[in-house]
Amino acid sequence: MICVRLDIKSAKLLERFQEIVDSLKDLSIIEPQGSELPDVVIFEVGPDSEKDLESVEAMQRSPSCPEIFITYASYEIMKKALKMGIREFFSEPIKKEEVEIAFARYKKNLKHGKPKKGKYGKILSVLGSKGGMGTTTVAVNLAEALTLTGDSVRIGLVDLNLEFGDIPLFLDIEPTHTIADVLQNILRLDSEFLLRAMIKHDSGIYILGSPNNPEEAKIITHDGIKQIFNLMQGMFDYIVVDSNRSLNQAIMVSLGLSEKVFVITQLDLASLKNAKRFIDMCITMGFDESKFRLVINRYDKNADISLDEAEAVFKQKASWLIPSDYVTVVSSINQGKSFIHTADNSRMTKSFKKMALRIQGKETKTSRLWGLIK
Repeated sequence: MICVRLDIKSAKLLERFQEIVDSLKDLSIIEPQGSELPDVVIFEVGPDSEKDLESVEAMQRSPSCPEIFITYASYEIMKKALKMGIREFFSEPIKKEEVEIAFARYKKNLKHGKPKKGKYGKILSVLGSKGGMGTTTVAVNLAEALTLTGDSVRIGLVDLNLEFGDIPLFLDIEPTHTIADVLQNILRLDSEFLLRAMIKHDSGIYILGSPNNPEEAKIITHDGIKQIFNLMQGMFDYIVVDSNRSLNQAIMVSLGLSEKVFVITQLDLASLKNAKRFIDMCITMGFDESKFRLVINRYDKNADISLDEAEAVFKQKASWLIPSDYVTVVSSINQGKSFIHTADNSRMTKSFKKMALRIQGKETKTSRLWGLIK
């Protein structure tokens, strides 16, 4: 049974919603001031829309936030609500079939594995200090490693290299839809629509590809990307984002929402300089310093610049040391498969599996080399 609370000021409107909700299967209206927590709140946005939307935002900040449907009197209210992550809207006169469809979508979202109220998927951004750092390799294999930790977790993988994304090449897939297609249909966006736009890989990962044409990257907006990520957080346990350091609107949203940002670099002067500059710039722009993780890819203890010297510059320990294994990586790319799949016993795979366990809080031993995260 789905518990519904009606936050409706207008007596006539309240009566109409009571009539409709009572007529629908598996719905139960609960008292506004009762002790029972609602699954869904239908909220009336009245003449003082700014104040009402502030009330909606206050509800969203609650750990036990329900799904919120709203009434709206203008397109401007709808646009503001979309930015807040609201997915269902009713305009007057209220039609029973529209309410019925909204609850049908809600039920389907639950069926597709939406976490319980208050539980949101964690976003993990992966980006390189410069080109050629192995960012896509790290993102793809980390996503797959997260599926192998023993739990039935749902993993999303998003390609935010909007002009030249390579995830399809790395996994030998051909997405039929991309993030640009989703944003061109923003008013249709719900979890069912988004899931249909993603391609499910044999590993169980759901992938949202970058635009097929670099020109399509121009339609990517801050608000659109935020809405996609907000929706994905209700659909997946972890969302791995293959990013770059361009700081466009999409990357800015990803950084802001990420629990961890893995900055991939190597032990050479140019790579370390760019990584330090990028992290410092992000901190200056107001991003939380604690979310940035220094990752040394192709780690070689005999490099000209030592690990200790690099850590002294960043004033933090490297969170992850990924071993250098050119043959394993190139072979996996040429096969269109992750090395998690092609080289199960390699040092690379062991490093990524250990990192996946650490991310999920399941691995407690401190290993200086292949997988330390703090």
